[in-house]
Amino acid sequence: MLAVKSDGAIVAWGLNNNGQTNVPGDLTNAVAVAANLNRSVALRSDGTIVTWGQNIAGESVVPAGLTNVMQISAGGDFTLALVGDSAPLVSLPPRGRTILPGASLELTATVSGTPSLLYQWQRDGVDISDATNLSFSITNASATNVADYRVIVTNRHGGTTSEVATVTLGPIIAWGNNASEQTWIPAGVTNPVHVAAGSGHSVALMTGRATTSHPEGAARRAASRRVGNSTTGSHPSRCIASRCSSG
Repeated sequence: MLAVKSDGAIVAWGLNNNGQTNVPGDLTNAVAVAANLNRSVALRSDGTIVTWGQNIAGESVVPAGLTNVMQISAGGDFTLALVGDSAPLVSLPPRGRTILPGASLELTATVSGTPSLLYQWQRDGVDISDATNLSFSITNASATNVADYRVIVTNRHGGTTSEVATVTLGPIIAWGNNASEQTWIPAGVTNPVHVAAGSGHSVALMTGRATTSHPEGAARRAASRRVGNSTTGSHPSRCIASRCSSG
């Protein structure tokens, strides 16, 4: 249970199996609170949010730059915030991937801010002609599409630039249930020699010193990775577990 006192302090009591009643010591000037069974959220008078307790799916990681919040709500494993008049905010940046040559890929982001929002996609830091929508599509992928992509979002209050999404080409294709992102091949998986899959994860064994890139926002899904090194004969190899949902 949570309560806000007249001086902006918060009092919490009850079940505390995830630290949900351990109010941060520096939390002051609260004007509203929200909670579920395992997590607590507070809204400060300056429009910022503080969270504590369970963090299974990034629900307690407040997106960087989130301000001017007017209302909050704590879902089962997600958090909602109603934002007032504000500059753009990219809460979920575009995701980098490895795709088959000739395949298609849509890059998109989750963006909030006061309308109207203007978008400009870039490839390797250079504006892409006519790429001015929330999403950017790659069709019939070839070597010319291997690059770092990002989107710049602006409105009358300012602008923001998303994290980079790296797109590479590789020989793996996956389909079916993607609840743990096990069918999303991470960027950089370009020269695998063996693949395997579990109930909620995929694994690729790669030769050489391949570099991988996993651009992640502060509020990413509940997917984890395991990276290790192994040796096959005299050739260094690298084993990458893609989107592991468990150890």
